[in-house]
Amino acid sequence: MDSPPRDPFSTFSVGGAIAFGWYGFIRNFGPMLAISAVILLVNVLLGQVIPQDGALNTLIAFNVIGTVISLLLLFALMRAALMVTRGEKPTFARITDPDGFGSYLIASIVFLVAVVLGMFLLVVPGLIVATTFFVYGYVIADDRPANGRIGAIDALRTAADLSRGHRWPLFGLMMLLGLLNLVGVSCGFGILITAPVTSLASAFAYRTLNGESVVSPRPDGR
Repeated sequence: MDSPPRDPFSTFSVGGAIAFGWYGFIRNFGPMLAISAVILLVNVLLGQVIPQDGALNTLIAFNVIGTVISLLLLFALMRAALMVTRGEKPTFARITDPDGFGSYLIASIVFLVAVVLGMFLLVVPGLIVATTFFVYGYVIADDRPANGRIGAIDALRTAADLSRGHRWPLFGLMMLLGLLNLVGVSCGFGILITAPVTSLASAFAYRTLNGESVVSPRPDGR
């Protein structure tokens, strides 16, 4: 008797994450494309608004504001990706809920500082930090009532716990997603596709590393 085919979305794997990202984007093409288009448009506008010369204080202020806005948009994209893992259609009201963004902002600052410092120490420590805390944003963006509100440090600690025992495949996924986005940027508007695909793949990694199931985005439900 033949055994049933293995569900590629039941446990974490690099291939499963990429497949989920692609099928999830196709299944939710309209909303995911619209979200990534808004992110691209806002970042282009920010690039035009931020002055290239002027007082140092002004440049710093504009860049800080631009960074906060960019992180807020990325947080919305994460929320949209997590909704797709539950089989839900992303809605504007849900993904723009700012609850938890303060924790995400603080965690992002800690994360980026740690990665930059690690990169200065012969690169490898920075890659280890990036891999260890890879899903921290999704820990915070997961807005289900059962999760409660999680702080920045607790989110980083949870991300580190989830990655334990899976850091090599997570590293491979991180590198592959980075390459996909690099290709997307080099192709201009290709980032409109690669950004949601990589976010969905990362959301899949978070869910499955957390021992949760995801709703298959394939048309046949497999």
